[in-house]
Amino acid sequence: MSEPGAAGPMSVQDSAEPPTLSGESGPREPQWRVAPSAIGLWTVQEIIGALFFLIPAMAASIFVPESAPTWLVMTTDILPWALAVFFVAEVLVLPRYKHAVHRWEVTADGIYTLTGWLSRTWILVPISRIQTVDVTRGPLQRMFGLASVSVRTASAQGSVEIHQLDAYAAAQVADDLSKRANLYDDDAT
Repeated sequence: MSEPGAAGPMSVQDSAEPPTLSGESGPREPQWRVAPSAIGLWTVQEIIGALFFLIPAMAASIFVPESAPTWLVMTTDILPWALAVFFVAEVLVLPRYKHAVHRWEVTADGIYTLTGWLSRTWILVPISRIQTVDVTRGPLQRMFGLASVSVRTASAQGSVEIHQLDAYAAAQVADDLSKRANLYDDDAT
């Protein structure tokens, strides 16, 4: 079976065991990675973010007069190059690492996500607590054929977002979750 976040048909894993706490290792990781095209999206986002630092640093290097204090001239000459090296490394490494660590899964009992690359966040939202399911697509997400699924509950703590899914898979996941949430008779509070 192909990954739901990847291009192609998607089916929710109802037969998968929900994550459980197992000793010191903590909960198991959700099964699915986000769509591979998320690497491209995150790369573009990193480049845009880097430009917000590089352009002012380069402008400072150009416009600081040679008659300025030596420490200022040296700093403005070195800073753009140091930032460029840092951002090249960040653009080449970070998107691939984020793709490797961001995971999600929908089972018969709930939605599980694992996000974060320095600080890891594992979230479980029971199907019975779902109030709304939304699919959003920002401009960059549309360029890469991606979407995010937002699942809201009555509690702000219980809401979850599954970012960077293939747009088709996101629509299928949202449709499946909304249908299953409607099966519960309680008011999800």
